[in-house]
Amino acid sequence: MEDIDGVYRWVGPPLSDDSKRTQYPGILVQYKPRGKSGNDHLCLFKVGFHVLVHNADNLPYVAEIEDLYEDKIKKKMFAKLRWFYRYRDAKHHHKFVVPPHEREIFYSGHTDENDVSVIKAPCFVVFLNESQLVPLWERHLNNAFICRYELKFPGLAPIGVDKLR
Repeated sequence: MEDIDGVYRWVGPPLSDDSKRTQYPGILVQYKPRGKSGNDHLCLFKVGFHVLVHNADNLPYVAEIEDLYEDKIKKKMFAKLRWFYRYRDAKHHHKFVVPPHEREIFYSGHTDENDVSVIKAPCFVVFLNESQLVPLWERHLNNAFICRYELKFPGLAPIGVDKLR
């Protein structure tokens, strides 16, 4: 799927509402595909979904949506994202005996809050235990990744059972 730039709207009733923020279960993005005519497309993102996020260098990063909310003071829409690290980022913090699979990413405890417009596309993350083999289908999907380890500084730990679905 191509990057998304469009109109963002909340989906569902508010989950919580206080004087500073209102939380929502999802966000709907309406956009026109670049270089194509025709009807607008819709893409739904919900808490728990995995997404591609681009930074200023236009490099895709993978994140999990932990929270979606509107800041009432700033009048802006935000997403709290939990980041996955790629090998290129993790190799500075861990010495790998064997380089991981090219589509392997590492779950982390790093979260931060971003404007929802940084979310560019949905992606798929398959959580595996250490002994499971990489599925063959992953090489046919551009936005598919595997995750077997959690990055815990200064090393790696196997993914917890709660993440294996």
